[in-house]
Amino acid sequence: MRLEDLEVDLRPRTPRQAVDLGLWILRRHGRLAWSSWACVWTPLVAIVALLSFLPWGALWAPSLLWWIRPLPERLVLTVLSRGTFGQDLSLSGALRAWWREGRSGIWRFCGPARPLGIGRCLVQPVWQLEGADPTLASRRCRQLAQGGAGSAAAVWGLACSHFEACLAFGIVAFFGLFLPHAALVDPFALLSDPASFAQNPWVGMVGCLAYGAASGMVGPFYAAGGFSLYLARRSELEAWDIEISLRRLLRRVGRTAGALIVVLSISILAFPAKVGGSSCADSQTMATRGYGRGPSMDSGQALVRHRLDSVLSAPRLRDWECRSIWVLRQTAPQARNADDGIFLAWLRFLAAAAPLLKWAVLLGVFGITGWLLWRYRSVLALSEIRSAAEIPAAFPEASAPEALPSDPVTRARELWEQDRPREALSLLYRATVESARHLHALAIPTGTTEGRFLSSVRALPPPRAESAREVVVAWSALAWARRAPSREEFHALLDRWTQAWSRP
Repeated sequence: MRLEDLEVDLRPRTPRQAVDLGLWILRRHGRLAWSSWACVWTPLVAIVALLSFLPWGALWAPSLLWWIRPLPERLVLTVLSRGTFGQDLSLSGALRAWWREGRSGIWRFCGPARPLGIGRCLVQPVWQLEGADPTLASRRCRQLAQGGAGSAAAVWGLACSHFEACLAFGIVAFFGLFLPHAALVDPFALLSDPASFAQNPWVGMVGCLAYGAASGMVGPFYAAGGFSLYLARRSELEAWDIEISLRRLLRRVGRTAGALIVVLSISILAFPAKVGGSSCADSQTMATRGYGRGPSMDSGQALVRHRLDSVLSAPRLRDWECRSIWVLRQTAPQARNADDGIFLAWLRFLAAAAPLLKWAVLLGVFGITGWLLWRYRSVLALSEIRSAAEIPAAFPEASAPEALPSDPVTRARELWEQDRPREALSLLYRATVESARHLHALAIPTGTTEGRFLSSVRALPPPRAESAREVVVAWSALAWARRAPSREEFHALLDRWTQAWSRP
């Protein structure tokens, strides 16, 4: 790893800015990162999905897929670590490098501590790229997690897990929209009955495929954000930005810089007292300042003082020391405006109240969302989601139908005379479905539409097939277009239905 080959600008960044840098790195090496992820993740998803056919496999197969998720993340980390330092790898080279590095610390991320690894994207490069001793690696991980980096990695992992959950549930809901449902369109039909979910292997395969697709889209982003956070933290601790600048300067200037550094070092060592910009006073001056004596009375006193000062100026006897230090230049404080003080006080108040305002806004949003869901629950039909065993048979009416009368034709005439044409045609259509089911043993599943019902009765004798077609056409025209037949047409329809279905 050569720092001068680094392709990113490692200046001091906040954790959020470091995560954003990882997304830029992933976009630069995205083709190789996603292709390498797919090479490892796709076979794993296929194998785990096939395990859904084992007993209770629909429950533990997606959990197993989540457990081995760090394996392809290490491959993305290998690609990004090589590409960031100017090493362009091929797909086969990335797989070979991943195989060499992938065994370092694998038990830590795929072992018993796997459920606690939400912020593993920050410490995973320590175990994989540095290959340190476990004790030293643990100390390195604790050091890297300081300065807000550990909490930023945990928040990034939590955000990515929410994105994965949304995508996975969206895929499951997409498959659920195509399942027959008698009362309503239920996108959560696969999850409405836990018992059938646990025993149906195909449902487990859908769960594995949904999680596999969601992880394939979000996983490289998670690994890239953690890797850039790791780089930023190491750059902060080891001063990579200063070292890179000095190396680039030395490479740009060449040997001249080396000669200048040698000359500057020799001059500092040869003239240490001149560097500070000032020199110390002589011993006579310091002695005079130290004791505060007045002028000499005669020549004898002056001679005694001179001899005494010469003795006291020796390094072992003098009580002062000359040092040259650098201090900050004190600037005169500027007068603050009264308006600036009020503005700063408001800023401090807002900064102190920001957490309370944040929670107030969040509670308000969740409260309004919950109220809207409860207010319009009838439109969303959330209260009608039931298991497949509780759903009644599929009939034209949305509500639960009553039992068929013994003479449906007479009852249909009575309903028509009572000015209830919708219920009359509904009763006649239900009678047609039940007659075809019992007289000819037709398999008409729950949720069958009018078109599929007509396809099922085509093989019946011509009078009954034609009568069923007329009933379906009349019912569809009334149910969907609100076009009711006339009184004569309805009675003629009843007569033809009686002639076709009354005989066994």
